[in-house]
Amino acid sequence: MTWSTLIFVAVLLICPLSMIFMMRSMGGGGGMSHDMTGMHSSDEAKDRRLADLEHEVAELRATQNEQRFIETRKR
Repeated sequence: MTWSTLIFVAVLLICPLSMIFMMRSMGGGGGMSHDMTGMHSSDEAKDRRLADLEHEVAELRATQNEQRFIETRKR
């Protein structure tokens, strides 16, 4: 092999190797299946949190309506 062939092969290998390195450093690539299971559990936690917040808003609105009703009865 000549030097030009070695340089050409090195350049061809640098691109995919650097892509693999960047994907792994960003959290993608090889550990994708593990990350996806974590995403599902965090989605479930977000759904539970959203339901809790919606319930809290409903309770606050009910309290606010009760207070308005009491105020209108006092007048």
